[in-house]
Amino acid sequence: MADGRTLFERITQPRVKAATTPSQRKDVLVRSIVQHLRDLLNTRQGCCSAAPDYGMPDLQGETDSRGRLARELETKIRNTITRYEPRLGGVRVRMQAVEEARLAPRFVITARLTGQGDYSKDVSFSTIVDPLGKIEIS
Repeated sequence: MADGRTLFERITQPRVKAATTPSQRKDVLVRSIVQHLRDLLNTRQGCCSAAPDYGMPDLQGETDSRGRLARELETKIRNTITRYEPRLGGVRVRMQAVEEARLAPRFVITARLTGQGDYSKDVSFSTIVDPLGKIEIS
């Protein structure tokens, strides 16, 4: 990943101009990671026969106290990212709030970029889980 993009991204978008400054290289890398996290966290385990545990475990039917469920979701998201996004290290996931009108929990993901680079290594992403279980990341 010399330019921060995955092999698939380089194959499907070969004409993308290479980033030249540290901030451009970090932006390219972070955009690539966000896209992969969207795909990863919105894929359910069992959908990929080559890697049956790729993606998130099924969240339907999870019932328990609100605090315990939040901790379980944090753990599941963190474990999934740690296993399948090697460009991030020291991943931490914290539930921020529940958007009461939509019953949509929000999480903050903080991590450290693991690759070599002359830019700041700390990154943070905001997520929201909609009532159908789809996870949006920004």
